[in-house]
Amino acid sequence: MSVNSELNPTFGTIASVRGSILGVLKSDLPPGTAVDVIGSLLPTINLWANQIPIMLDGPGTSPSANLVFAIRKDLFRSPDFSLSFNGIPIAELPSAYQEFNSFLHKLMDAQQSGKEKPASKVSLIISFYKVVAKFIDLACSY
Repeated sequence: MSVNSELNPTFGTIASVRGSILGVLKSDLPPGTAVDVIGSLLPTINLWANQIPIMLDGPGTSPSANLVFAIRKDLFRSPDFSLSFNGIPIAELPSAYQEFNSFLHKLMDAQQSGKEKPASKVSLIISFYKVVAKFIDLACSY
């Protein structure tokens, strides 16, 4: 499974940000400080929110989406991943957390509906050749 190279920031950058988040979570920082530090990292991840079709392009499971969901799991506890972080309700967290939560919902909706997932290149090529073949059949029948 390949990672889409068109994403900006890159998969490697987001993976590095996740590593930083995990470092903060494992540290002994006071909860308010941890919230602020992680809040300063989330805008980098949130840049992918406008790139969901690119994230989901290709067959099979998206490594990019899996990385985002891993970050969700790191930050929010199940079963409802969006209620709070460090005991602070999401509505009271910095806006980057709320934007990340919104991004997660858009990504889940896109995965379930497939509406934001672009047609694969193979499907487009096959469709093009079908149209060309019909055109040739019509031209030959005259």
